[in-house]
Amino acid sequence: MNEQLLVVDDQALVRQGIISIIRGYHPEWKFYEAGNGFEAFRKAQQNRPDMILMDYQMPKMNGLDSSKLILDHFPETRIIMVYGDLSDEEIMDAHTAGIMGFVPKVLYQKELMAAINLVMVGKTYINGTIFDLARMQPVKSPWVKGSAEGLFSPRETEVLQLMMKGKTSKRIAEELNISKRTVDRHRCNLLSRTGARSQLELLRFALSVNSV
Repeated sequence: MNEQLLVVDDQALVRQGIISIIRGYHPEWKFYEAGNGFEAFRKAQQNRPDMILMDYQMPKMNGLDSSKLILDHFPETRIIMVYGDLSDEEIMDAHTAGIMGFVPKVLYQKELMAAINLVMVGKTYINGTIFDLARMQPVKSPWVKGSAEGLFSPRETEVLQLMMKGKTSKRIAEELNISKRTVDRHRCNLLSRTGARSQLELLRFALSVNSV
């Protein structure tokens, strides 16, 4: 496949190093570069890349805001966030926005390629460190030690499953053929029923009871 990949980082040497690594595995791919979030959006408009490797910390516009802007205009774009340090909320915010992969800046070539290959075929890749973070510290809820059976309605379960895949409210509404307002109401109900205070805690809850 002659895929097109946009590498976004404010350091040219980092961009070129990443491209050199990937080109060693996929010499037929076409590569583009951008040095900040604004430039990334312009390059996405011009070239419509299949995938974007997006640095999180950048001047002018960070990687998360740029990704949201790109996905709002080009929802089919697959984005992997390359991060140095992210909080729980930032991770969940990015995942909910539709970002499909997360890899640390300090990683081995094989992990980078594993993430790229999985995301390219539509799967989500979350570095083990982040995935463990979600599994640790399950939300304190009276339901956690029991069964989740009967806790969610069939529709709420569908919404939660799509949330776990990183779908935005807009995409969930389109897939389930319901309004975005209805999706947002289901999100609120899920938080209320589980006692979760954030979407990250809801993710932890779902993992702790194997509810999805």
